[in-house]
Amino acid sequence: MAFLSDKKKKSVKPDGTVILSSNSDSKKYNDAIKWGAKRAGQALPSSYYTQIEAFILSYKKEHQQAQKEGRTDEQEADPISSTLFRMICLWATEEGNIFVWTKADKTGEFTQEKSCYANPLTAHLCYFLSLGCWISLNATRLASTEKIFLSPGAKIGSASQRYCSQLSEMVMRHKDVAKNHLRLSHFNAHGLRKGSGSHASSVTTLPPSFVAVAARGEWSIGKILDVYFKFALGGDQYLGRILALLNPNNESFSILPPHWTDPAHPTVIRGIRICFGNVVTAHCGTNHDPSGLLSLLLASMVHHSDWLIGMCSKYPSHPFHSLLLINDNELLMELRSLVTLESNSHVPMATGVPPHVSHTQAIKEVHRVCTETKEEVAQFKEDLKRAISDAVDAKVESEGNINLSILEGVLAGLKKELFEKLENISVKPSDDAISSDVPLLNSAVKTPSQFEFKYNGSMWFLPESFKFPEGTTRYTGWKKWLVGAIHVDGLQRWQVKPYRRFSGKYFQE
Repeated sequence: MAFLSDKKKKSVKPDGTVILSSNSDSKKYNDAIKWGAKRAGQALPSSYYTQIEAFILSYKKEHQQAQKEGRTDEQEADPISSTLFRMICLWATEEGNIFVWTKADKTGEFTQEKSCYANPLTAHLCYFLSLGCWISLNATRLASTEKIFLSPGAKIGSASQRYCSQLSEMVMRHKDVAKNHLRLSHFNAHGLRKGSGSHASSVTTLPPSFVAVAARGEWSIGKILDVYFKFALGGDQYLGRILALLNPNNESFSILPPHWTDPAHPTVIRGIRICFGNVVTAHCGTNHDPSGLLSLLLASMVHHSDWLIGMCSKYPSHPFHSLLLINDNELLMELRSLVTLESNSHVPMATGVPPHVSHTQAIKEVHRVCTETKEEVAQFKEDLKRAISDAVDAKVESEGNINLSILEGVLAGLKKELFEKLENISVKPSDDAISSDVPLLNSAVKTPSQFEFKYNGSMWFLPESFKFPEGTTRYTGWKKWLVGAIHVDGLQRWQVKPYRRFSGKYFQE
């Protein structure tokens, strides 16, 4: 009791305020004591159980009050949402940090099977693609070890620590974006587990069972998990698709992973050996032969090869440049012809797909048919209307009669013919024109700004071709004096200001 009382005090502020540790710490110490007694083969006195339960209950109430007063140690990780997770995957690939892009934060303590799915629709979210690239880039090292992320001779947990530190550093480099999704002080790699649990439980109105979520997150729910988790395979398959960020409300949710039309094809075998090199040589034929997995990973790499090449084009120093697959174009083209998303004898059906997905697919097909039918009916009505109208016009015209439709057609033809003739006629200039031979091809009349025309080394208000008209009448002379005139210069018409406003600076000497 003295030990637990001492441990509940996390720290003391300069003003004397006591900061309490997490409420779960006392429970963990209690579990450790009972586990130790069990391993030692010793029975704890009955008084221990009654007193420890009273202590934990009392501390729970104390911690709740301290939490209201802001006197608790709040260091738990905020959930990493699916939106931020997408960004993290994209940041990792763009920065060339294949380790962060690939690795999951797992301690290896639990080894129950988990259903993982490819994402053929989004490259940087595809598990199979990331793992395939990692194994291909580390083929030499993996020839001597079965541990995918831990280097030979390294301490257990070092890969996890490196992953967590690199992940944190990368997110801090993008903190202006990340701060919109969580508290930066509470960012932690463990938030991926919280975020995935929240995402799986809220992304759809028909989420996987809690048992499946708890089993995937390795959260203990007591005997219920121990008894029932073995029956949650279908739920875990559904959960696996959701955690691949495939949309459960879209008909593409049931999409199959990229796979081969013939996994035994010589080109596929050659591609596996070229891309994964020493991994194949060292591990094929063993009890843990990874050939089947490598074959599936290579299919995703080929399916997303355009994206891989695009990343190389965008980032000249990207690690993807070292992928043997995209450096052998002939092999890549052959493999592309063998990759499919359609079901076949090797991948006959999709798993983890709830019934509503097939309903969505059927509804989309019905919508497509209805839309096409509506368009065809509308077009048929127009065609029918036009055909009846043409037949009536033909009948009336053949009998020498006329109706509104025929009259409109005749008038439209005459109008077109008239316009064509008018366009071919040259318009004769008025007395204001400098020549009776200049066609007014440009009908727009422009007003010159001050000193717009340049000639003889100076800027002038009027074009060089301007001259006062000769032989004008008193009427036209007074008109030009009062309101100005139109002057034609080449193909452009200019509005000249009233002559009474002219001054000597407008003209050449």
